[in-house]
Amino acid sequence: MMRCKLGFALLLSWLLSNSYAQDSHQSLEACLDDNHSSGWHIIANENACYIQEYQRQLADIHQQMSSIYQQILSLPMHKNKQASGSIAQMHKDWQQYRDNKCRLFTALELPFRRVQQSYCQLETTKSYLAEQQKLLQELQQTLADDTELTK
Repeated sequence: MMRCKLGFALLLSWLLSNSYAQDSHQSLEACLDDNHSSGWHIIANENACYIQEYQRQLADIHQQMSSIYQQILSLPMHKNKQASGSIAQMHKDWQQYRDNKCRLFTALELPFRRVQQSYCQLETTKSYLAEQQKLLQELQQTLADDTELTK
C-alpha cells in the first residue's frame, strides 16, 4: 500500500512538472479529491483518475501529431500518394511498437497495470511526437535549403 502511495506521489509530481501540468493539475486534483471524499475503493478510484488524465493527454498529443502529418503532407516534396501512404504506414508501425512495448506490465495487479500501461503509452507517444516534430523541422529546412539553392 505504501509503495502504491509513493508511486502515485511520484506520478503526480511528474504530472505537475510536465508541460500539461497547468491544464491537467486541476482536473486530476479534482478527480482525486472527489474519490478521496467517497472513501470507497480509493486506490481503484485513484487509478481511474490517472488513466483518465493520461488518456486526455494522449488525445491532445494525437491532435498535435495529426497537425504535423498535415504539415508534412502539404510540403511540395510530399504531395503524392506514395508519401501519404508511407506516413500512414510509419504511424501504424509506431502504434504497433507502442502497444507491444506497453504490454510489459502484465505481471502487475490489474488496476495498477492499467495505470502503468496508460503511462507507458503516454510517454511513448510523447517520444514519437518529438520525433515527428524533428522530422517536420528537417523537411522544412531541406525545403528552405533547396529553395535557396534554386534562386
